[in-house]
Amino acid sequence: MAGVWEAAPPERWQAARFLAAGRAMRRADVHLTDDDRAEARSLIDRVVADADFAGKVLAAANASVELPTDPLVALWQQITVVREWRGDAHLVVLADNGLGPCDCLVLHAATGRLPTALARATRQWDDEEWNAATARLVARGWLDAIGVITDAGSAARERIEVETDEHCAVLWAPIGTSGARRFASLIAPITNAFTAAGALQAVR
Repeated sequence: MAGVWEAAPPERWQAARFLAAGRAMRRADVHLTDDDRAEARSLIDRVVADADFAGKVLAAANASVELPTDPLVALWQQITVVREWRGDAHLVVLADNGLGPCDCLVLHAATGRLPTALARATRQWDDEEWNAATARLVARGWLDAIGVITDAGSAARERIEVETDEHCAVLWAPIGTSGARRFASLIAPITNAFTAAGALQAVR
């Protein structure tokens, strides 16, 4: 974004990001016991330490950030590294499937899980770009003539998610399937708290 570094240096943006994350989790009333948080860190730290960041630019950038002193926000930052690693992997799979950035957003919005108005307001694709992406998806048979997702489109989205998960299998190898499931259960209170607070309703 033009002018962002003139507004404030990177370290101030990073400090603001951590402050916002901590405030959001406390506002949502996230509760993790000290023991659960420590166990979660012991698992996710192994994943991050052993991760291969080749081609995973957003994950690598987040992994390079010094962890904050707030233990809950530090856990959140390690989760962010892993989330962005999957996001980077997802971009590879989308490209392999011939889906450009606007195409995948149009397809996501067509499922009804992401409001079109929100998608367009936050990503700022113009009418020409949005309509061109829609036309490409209609030509592939993934949307019908009025822009509703088809069975083929739904199947394609599911296949892409499966391919992404397969790409990510190596990421979780240091702790294995049982460790990954244990980690998911340990951090479930974070998702549950934000869901209960209504913070995730817009993107369901």
